[in-house]
Amino acid sequence: MKQIKDLEAKLSNARNLIASGKIDDDDFRALKTGYTEQIVHLEERLTTIQRDSTNVEDLLNEGIEHLLKLDKGAKKADTADLRRLVSAMFPENFTFDGVNIRTARMNTILQYIYLITKN
Repeated sequence: MKQIKDLEAKLSNARNLIASGKIDDDDFRALKTGYTEQIVHLEERLTTIQRDSTNVEDLLNEGIEHLLKLDKGAKKADTADLRRLVSAMFPENFTFDGVNIRTARMNTILQYIYLITKN
């Protein structure tokens, strides 16, 4: 956004320069073409970024919905499915000694959920 505003300010300045006779028509056209192309390119990138962030938000909402339904799926799951679920949640060195659970690393999403729940 700042880059677009800067380029628009430069284009406005170029208009002032041609109006005051400090640059000729050819120089103005060259400046206008260059600035306009850069503005169009930046606006296209901005549109793409906004579209991508919407997609990320949709994916995040979908993921949260799936997490909220996780308990229902776990109740219906067989042993192999439960093993895959636990492996996804605790990807490294998961051990259970009958009472305590130990793991080297927890899934990143679960860490964030734990922090949110804790606070």
